[in-house]
Amino acid sequence: MEEEKPVTGEGSECTRPVGLFLSGEAFFLTARHAREALDAKELRLRFHMPVYYLYSHALELVLKAFLSATGFSEKKLSSKQFGHNLQKLWDKCIEEGLQVAALNEPFVGEAVEMLSPYATRYEFRYLQTGPKQLPVLIDVEQAVAAVMTAVKPHCEARCWRGLCPSGANPPPSRAGRGLRPKPTLLRHSPQRKHPENDR
Repeated sequence: MEEEKPVTGEGSECTRPVGLFLSGEAFFLTARHAREALDAKELRLRFHMPVYYLYSHALELVLKAFLSATGFSEKKLSSKQFGHNLQKLWDKCIEEGLQVAALNEPFVGEAVEMLSPYATRYEFRYLQTGPKQLPVLIDVEQAVAAVMTAVKPHCEARCWRGLCPSGANPPPSRAGRGLRPKPTLLRHSPQRKHPENDR
């Protein structure tokens, strides 16, 4: 079945990828501020799910920005084929030619695989009890930042000339050193598996 394409013409086709990217960037920067506040103990949360939600929604929007820039319509991106399924969005982006730095791609792929079920089932939005296996927040941030770095040029090439605010780069302390081959799981234990809310 042929993929739906956006309406031709200046306007929606041009601005939608940029709008999606900038919206994703806003969620990303908000998540970063929250994560930094948690690390500095300036913010205390019983559950970290709101921060995971901000990062996962940023990732969803940025992946959709890439697909929009390659010709997918808004209707197609909001359909059941994709919805909030990060894994399906990531797989389609790779299929459509998205290239994340070779060192980062396995790391990002595993982070997406771990986050996707929770995003799809709305577990980052609505509390559901039970054990959860998640990457630590800094690794989620690294993965989303890597995707943003890869997607941004596609939005720029489509219809955008230097209008993107800064902020999508990895944290300075780890920038330029590459990413670890696997995300670190939340909480420390011999199995590295614990309920997220086990405090």
